[in-house]
Amino acid sequence: MDALVADLVLPGYASMYVMSTMETSRELIRHSYYRYEFATVVVTHSLLLRPPSEADVAAVDMSGAQPEDRLARLWEEHRRALYPDSFRGIDVEGVELILLDADVAGLVQRELNGGLDDSGIAILWACIADLDKVVTLINSQYCASYFARLRTMAKLVAARYIPTAT
Repeated sequence: MDALVADLVLPGYASMYVMSTMETSRELIRHSYYRYEFATVVVTHSLLLRPPSEADVAAVDMSGAQPEDRLARLWEEHRRALYPDSFRGIDVEGVELILLDADVAGLVQRELNGGLDDSGIAILWACIADLDKVVTLINSQYCASYFARLRTMAKLVAARYIPTAT
């Protein structure tokens, strides 16, 4: 088994979590003599590294929570989520992802702390247009789910500023 993993090179841009997990996997594989041990290592590590799916993030809230509660819950989840390391400084279709994240996060926080003014609402709609454009183009499942959650929060805020039909 040592020959199988001797030449594996870890990508330099990977996060420390991924690097640590991959090094552990490499050592376990190196010392493994049976296929079932290898399979166990692979399955275990794939489950540990599995990011939340977009379906988990964008799932319909079946708890009956009000939109305000849902926005606050999504905001707390977003604050705890790590920004996708491999997407720092990356732009998609001319949209700088880290700036889009910062803009929407600031707008959501302003909404939760009292509301948006007219310029904030205009910026929010521009951010939603950018999110709609980039989410489908992101090829990383974790990053796509991260920005899908951001888009959901932005749309929850925007819904508060859509006039009701008379």
